[in-house]
Order: sequence, then C-alpha cells, then structure tokens
Amino acid sequence: MDSRKKTRSAKQPDEETVKDTVKLGTVFGFSPHRYIPVLYLSAAMLLLFAVLVLPGMLRHGSRVSFASDPVGAEIYLNGTRKGSTPLELFVPAGNYRVEYRLPGIDPQAAEIDVLGRVVGSLFFPRRLVHYSHLPLEDAQLSAVLSSAVRDYAGWAAVGKSSTHHRFPPVLSQGMDVLMTAAPVPVTSERINTGRELLMQSAAHTVDSSLLRDYVRAAALLHTAGAAVGPGGMIATVQFFAHLHNIAEALPVLLSEALPGTEAERLNADRGFRSFVEQKSTALVALSYEELPTELLNERRTRLGTPFVQVPAGRVALGQSRQGREPSNLELPWSKEVASFEIMEHAVTRSEYSDFLAENPRWRPDNTEELIDAGYVTQDYLQDWFDDMNPALPVTFVSHYAAEAYAAWFHGRVSNDYPDSQVRLPREAEFEWATLLDGSDLFPGNFRERQNAGPRPAAQGEQGNLGLYHMQGNVWEWQLDYFAPASYLMGDAGESAGIERVVRGGAWVNSSNEIEPSTRGAQHPAWCSPFLGFRLVVVPGEQS
Repeated sequence: MDSRKKTRSAKQPDEETVKDTVKLGTVFGFSPHRYIPVLYLSAAMLLLFAVLVLPGMLRHGSRVSFASDPVGAEIYLNGTRKGSTPLELFVPAGNYRVEYRLPGIDPQAAEIDVLGRVVGSLFFPRRLVHYSHLPLEDAQLSAVLSSAVRDYAGWAAVGKSSTHHRFPPVLSQGMDVLMTAAPVPVTSERINTGRELLMQSAAHTVDSSLLRDYVRAAALLHTAGAAVGPGGMIATVQFFAHLHNIAEALPVLLSEALPGTEAERLNADRGFRSFVEQKSTALVALSYEELPTELLNERRTRLGTPFVQVPAGRVALGQSRQGREPSNLELPWSKEVASFEIMEHAVTRSEYSDFLAENPRWRPDNTEELIDAGYVTQDYLQDWFDDMNPALPVTFVSHYAAEAYAAWFHGRVSNDYPDSQVRLPREAEFEWATLLDGSDLFPGNFRERQNAGPRPAAQGEQGNLGLYHMQGNVWEWQLDYFAPASYLMGDAGESAGIERVVRGGAWVNSSNEIEPSTRGAQHPAWCSPFLGFRLVVVPGEQS
C-alpha cells in the first residue's frame, strides 16, 4: 500500500475588484463635460494673469540706469538720495527731478518721465538709461581737493579697518574726478591740484585700506585717469621715490600702514631698524642741545594786549621731556621755527567782548545761525551771560570763532603794521615758545591745584619769556590740521584734514599728562569749557 498521501492544491478564491464610480453632477444646470473645460481655461488664464499682468500692475515703472561722467556722482530723486553712479534701480512710474551731485562740482539736474509696462514686465521690464555730464571748472578744483582730503582724514580718524570693514576709496574717487571730468585734455592746474591732494593726505595714510586707496590715487594722477601702463607705473614709482626723499620718515609711515604680516616683516628688517635708530639718536641729541639763554624779552602792545618776541630756532618737535618712548607715528622731527610774536596770555572774555561788539554775527544770540553754518556747536559761549570774571580766558569758542577773532584783530592793527599777519599759532611755534619759556619747569594750573576752573589769563607764574599758562589752565587752538603721521612727513607738505590741533592742557588735566610736546585734536566747530586760544604775529611771508 502506497504510504504517500496525495495532496490536492487548495484552490485560491479570486480577489474581488471593487470599483467606485464618482459621478459629477450638474452645476447651475450645466453638465460636467461643459463646465470642466471652462474651469481649466479659467485656471490657465489666471496663471497667465499672475505671471504676465499682475507684476506690471503692482510694480508699474521702469528699471532706470543712471550714469555720469565722472563716475561716483550721488543720485537724488525728488530730493531723496538713492546711491552713486553707476546705479540701476526700479523707479515707479511718474515724473521725477533727478540730481547728480559731486563734491566741489555744481550739481546737474533734469526732469525725467518714467513710464511702465503692464504686460510681460516680469520677464521684459521697461528700461531707461539716464546720463549726466558734470563739467569741472578750474575755479572748483580747490573744493574738490578739500572735500576729498576731509573724507580721507575722516576715515583715518576712525581707527583701523578690517577684512569685514574696509574704508571706501574716497581719495582715489576725488582724484578720478580731477583726472576724468570734462573738459579734456587734463589741464596743468588739475595736475597740480592732484599732486597737492596727495601731499595733503599723505600724513593720514595710517591703515592698509587707506594705503591701497592712496596708491590707486597716485596711479590715477600719473596716468591721467587711464589704465595703468608701463609709463604710468614708472611715473608712480618715481613719485613715491621723490616723496621718500623729501619726507622725514616715510618708511616708518609704511610700517604703520602696511597689513599685519608685511608690517612685521618690515619692522624686523635690519635696515629699517637702523634707519629708525639713527633718526631717534639724532633727535635725542638735538633735544639736549641747550636752549638759548639770552632772551631779549621784547614786548609790544597791540590793541592793549602785550605780545612777546620769540627768537628763531630749531626744535625737536614732539620730543618728550619726561623720557616717554614715542610710538612710530610720534617719532619727533627737526623743525626750523622763524621768529614771531606771541600773546602774553590767552584771549580774555573782556577782549572777546570787544570783538563781539563789532561783529554781531558772532554774538551768542546768533548761535542757531552759526550752528546751521557749521561754525559752532550748541555750547558756543554757553557761560557768556554768567557773572564771571572778565579777566578769565574766553572758552566755549570754536576754531572758526578763534579765526574770526584773529581776522578782526588783524584788521584793527594792519594799518600800523602792514607787513605783519595776525593768526593762530602753528603747533611748532607753540611748542618752541613753551620750551623757551620753561613753562613745563614750574607748576601750572593743573588738577593738582584742585581748582574749580581756569585762573585769570594774566595771573600766575611767568616763565623766561614772561608768558602765562603755556601749560595748563585751558587748551589752546592751533592753526594746523591734525594728522596722525604729520611728524613723519616733516616739511614735505602741509597736511589738511577735518580736525585741528590743540595744545597746552587744561585745569582738569594732571601735570603728569601734559608736556610741551603733548598734542590733541578737536573738530573745528567744537566748543568746550576747557578750550581757548591766543594769537601770534608773524611777518607777511610766513602767513
């Protein structure tokens, strides 16, 4: 018997297929085969409307490209700044007044009608190009120069740039205006202005971004704004070689302006260290030369104010008398100072009141107008109506006010002294007079006296020249612009900028903080309770 069992395969039942049928009903009596195509068509038309028409309705206008010669002009639409050329932006449809502005150049204005495109503006926007030519006249050269130097000096005062925050190329932009603005060819007056721009700004080149801008400006000058070729490159190198020959310590300036690695490499160079040591040794020797002891102590009274004669001499400008180690930027330099006269004391409140009596514009009740003109701050003559001693030095006066006083004083005495000029002192003159006077060798009106304010201008110790308060009492405005590296440039060129030098220290300072070489800087409109001024008289050729 066969023990194997026969198995029968089980029959799997068929899976049942379930079919659901959706039947669209009528809509408003319309059957599906009629309204479905209408829905599809409507969706397609809505999509086309959203893509082709709606953008033109929501942003109806044109893409406007603004261009100018020279480039870099600021664009104003109906008085609102939009940017600088070359510039492209969307402008809604309408009528606009467009202005092109460049510092020192007369602005150019025009009326433009901006239209729009409704259909297809997303893919094919309406475009408009507007161009303006800004001619540069020789009479405007000084304005372009001073604007570029002020902007450049302003960025130098900010501090150091970084990889994330580089300074704008304001100097090369100013040079580009000088070299490329019509009419062409470039005149000799523009070339001379370009050279002056480089000389006045050199002492502010204390950062790698500024150095890059300075080199580009020099290249623009020597290529007349064209692309740099072999000839232009050679001329640029020759300019820097000439600058090195006439400046006191241009390599030291480079050590401050070069980027970190390159600066370290230069500072480690034997030749560079030897150069710095030789400079320092020579200036230390000069600083220990005996100052003249036979001082004539001549005096002359002008408008009732005594002036003291200061002899000519040579000073190690910036040399510390307290043994302080100067930074590279403060490396002293030898300066020849011609003979001049200096006021025995700072200008007093009484003397300034005589000026106000003849110059209503500078009276305290006209402060708002002076503020609008940029000549003073809100603190101008803030204490003028207080019951204060008229013999005190006048304070809360700006540099502009001090220069206005000097011009008024000069006008009053010019008939009697036609060959002389009255002005604020240069910082070399002030430091030289302070050294000769020996003002740093006796106690001045500093914080150690625990005074509540300044002393009368003509009260206290007098030095060898018979001067009052050349150190302490109040800081005093100087004629010079402040530039961080002005000592390194020496007599290579007079620096310009935005801030003015102040000297002497004030009653709020410690005597340890102030010496004859101490210098500070303030914006010329600044008015402070710690800041006054005095005048000097120089021969006409020194003015």
